[in-house]
Amino acid sequence: MTPRVLVTGASRGIGRAIAEGLAAAGADVAVTSRSLDHLADVEAAIVKSGRRAVPVAMDVTQVTSCRDGVARAAKALGGLDILINNAGVEQVSPSLDIEEELWDRILDTNLKGAFFAAQAAARLMKAIEAVTAKKVFTPDLGGTARTKDVTQAVIAAL
Repeated sequence: MTPRVLVTGASRGIGRAIAEGLAAAGADVAVTSRSLDHLADVEAAIVKSGRRAVPVAMDVTQVTSCRDGVARAAKALGGLDILINNAGVEQVSPSLDIEEELWDRILDTNLKGAFFAAQAAARLMKAIEAVTAKKVFTPDLGGTARTKDVTQAVIAAL
C-alpha cells in the first residue's frame, strides 16, 4: 500500500525537502501552506517524481483551518498514514526584547498549530487504528525557540 502523508509548511525549505523526499521514496503527499500559490513548485516536483500531490491551503495558527486542512488532505488521499508537523516560525531575538505579538505568533504556529494538526490527524488515524507515536512527527529544528520541544511533549500525550 502506498503511504499517504501530510506535510505542513511544505512550500519551501525543510518542509519542501521532506515532501519531495517522501514522494521519491514512494509516498503520495499532501502539502500545506497558507497560500495554494506557494505550493505550485513542490506540487510539480512531486508529480514529476510519479507520485500524487495534493496541495492544501492551511493556516496552522487557526484551529478550524488545521482540522479542515487535515480532513481535506485525508479525503483527497483516501486516508492518512503519516503527519509531518513541519510548519514553524523562528525569529531570533534576545529574550528581553521579545514583545507579546511575536511571542503569540511563535506559539500559535509552533505549538498550537502543531498540536491541533496532530490532534486532527490522530483522530483520523485512530478511527482506522493506524495511529502510533512515530506517525505524528515534528522535525527537530534546533534553535526554533524551544516551542518544538514543548510541541513534542504535548503531541506525545495524544
